[in-house]
Formats: sequence, C-alpha cells, structure tokens
Amino acid sequence: MADGTRIRDGRVLMNVTQADLAAASNMQQPLISMLERGDRPASPEQIETIASALGLPSAFFDFRPQAGPGAAPEFRRMKTAKSRDTEQARQLFKEAFRISEHLLNGSRYPRPSLPVVEDSDTELAIDRIEEIAQEVRALWALDSTSPINHLVRTMERRGIVVCPLVLPSEDEPLYGEGKSQHFGASFWLGVGETAVVSLFPGSSGDRDRFTAAHEAGHMVLHTFRSWVDPDVKEREANLFAGALLAPERAIASAFSEAMTLKNLAQLKAKWGMSMQALVMRGRQLGLISPDRSQALFRQISARGWRKNEPVAVPHEAPKLMRKLIEMKYGPSPFADGRIVADLGLPPAILRSLAPDALGAPESPRDNVTHIDFRAARTKGNGSTERLRM
Repeated sequence: MADGTRIRDGRVLMNVTQADLAAASNMQQPLISMLERGDRPASPEQIETIASALGLPSAFFDFRPQAGPGAAPEFRRMKTAKSRDTEQARQLFKEAFRISEHLLNGSRYPRPSLPVVEDSDTELAIDRIEEIAQEVRALWALDSTSPINHLVRTMERRGIVVCPLVLPSEDEPLYGEGKSQHFGASFWLGVGETAVVSLFPGSSGDRDRFTAAHEAGHMVLHTFRSWVDPDVKEREANLFAGALLAPERAIASAFSEAMTLKNLAQLKAKWGMSMQALVMRGRQLGLISPDRSQALFRQISARGWRKNEPVAVPHEAPKLMRKLIEMKYGPSPFADGRIVADLGLPPAILRSLAPDALGAPESPRDNVTHIDFRAARTKGNGSTERLRM
C-alpha cells in the first residue's frame, strides 16, 4: 500500500516545493501538507497524480521510510552549500542506500569488512587514528606501506557499495568541471550490515580518492561514536583519510624542511593524494614545520594550483552497484520493466547510480618530469628569470 508520507521524500528528491507540486498536480497545498504529515491517508488516485507531477513511478510510494541512514548520513560538503540542495542530496543518498540494501539482501555478496571503534575519547589522537587505519588495511588484505592503486574497487571488494550521486536537477557532465557544493556521503548500519559511500562527480581524481577515504573514516570512526562533535568528526575523518592513503611509516622519510613542489608532485603521482593534502599530512605528523607548510602553500597558490594541480590522478569508476543490478536484471537491466517496480526509482536516476561507463580513463598517473616547477622572478630590467624551487 502506498505511503502518503513518502510524498515529501519524492518532493525533496526532485527539488520541488509544496506550492510547485500543488500547481503541477492541481491539488491544494494544505492537502499536500496533510498527506505529507500523515494526517490524512492518500488515495491511490492522489498518489498517481502526485507521482506523475513529480516524474516518479508510483512504486516509489510503496516504500516506507527506513531506519537506515534517516537524517544521519555523514556528508562532506562546502560550508556554502544551500540547505535545500543538501536535503535533496541527502534524500538521493537515502534512496541509493535503500536500493543497495535491497540488492545486497538478494545476493551472496560479502558484507563489509570494517573494524568496530568504540573509544570513549571526545577526539582521537593522531597515533590512534594511524593505528585504526592500519587495522583497516589489514582487514582489506593490503600491506602496511604500499599505495592503494584503486581505492574504490578495494572498498567494493570488501563489501562497501560505492556509487556516484548526480542530483536530478543538475545538468553537468559526470566528470566535468562541476560546481557541486557536496563531495561525498556515507552510512554503515553496523557489523554484518550494509555500508554505502557516495561520491558527487565533478571533482578531480585525487580529491575523489580522498573523499572516499574520508567517508570510510566516518563509517569506521563514527558509526559507534555518533555522539562526537561534528567538527571533530571532520578532523578525525580527514586524518583517517591521510593515514589510510599514505601511512606515516611509508612517507616519513620523503618529507624534510627542504621539500620542494617537485617532491610533492612525485609523492602525488605515487600515493594518489593532492599536493595540498600531502602538505597538510606532513604538517599534522610533524614531518615539516608550520613555516615550511605555509611556504609550500604560498608557492602552490602563486602558480594557480589551488583548484587545478598538476599531475593527473585518474578517476576510479565504481562497478559494484551495476554488477548487483545486472545479476538480477540481466546485461541490459533498464530495458527490464521489473526494475522500476522493484526499486521504485525512474530509469534515469537508476542509471546515474549505476552507470555502465563513467567516461573516466583508468590510465597510469601522469609523469611529473615535464612540469616546470621553477618560479618566475622579475629582474630589474623588466625581463624574467627562472628560479628552481
């Protein structure tokens, strides 16, 4: 039986106000408000009308809101993100989590391999986070000092569903110069239960890798420590991401007060982390001084590399969601009419969550030898010369 309280979920998912829905469905706004609150049951005819107005299948309203992520998925986003966009992103993530759980329950795919962290500290020390990151590496059958060549596939092989989130109202290429204010979202139900990480396309490959590791950090560090202050959660997740991607014992010898931009680029090519994240990691671990980190950040800014760093890190395309869908609905899943009725989402949204090909080349990282790391200095006669940094 259709659940009228899902009307709000559908409206938020499609970024539609009550007034807009009232106009599109030829219904009174107070009535829509009553249906959303559950003060009045929605008739099948009303559900059909609203579904048509929102562009959603009527099956969407057959799914009752779950305990699942509820209002609590962790989000990596800019502080300037609009609350309405965040609510839309949150709802899309909840739908992605719902169908992930549905598909996993009908498969024999392994459940997530993640440790349980129940420390009572209000903020974990960096050494403790390094220890937990090493525990995760061990659970994922990774050695303690090597780069993770494909983080997304590693997470998927360990039972974590990773999927892109493209908001229905967005009109931007999947891996273009997107302007999304959101980076990632995650939720883990607990031991033996579903875990989902979502990435908002449009960023660089190295930032996506860091976001995936950051969200893994939230699941590990905060599933059983949900009471931690939100700002502390972000700091801990950032430290975990760095520790997972580039363990201290593996990178410590590469840092020094004489570190240059070329050194950073070489580290980026090896570890798949941005130059800026590596500077922060070195400073957090005490491998370089605050003065040296500030100097490196100034050099990065002077070259316009804050948003567009050199050394391309390829995007890592997820496959598990698509694999689970094809296992159930065949190699051309969206041609099977059952998928909309079973999952309650229109084909366009399902395709965005489980694309066939993300258009992201998985080539080796760029060689750094061709990049000019010298700084320009103006001479007294107005000409310029190059200084090696």
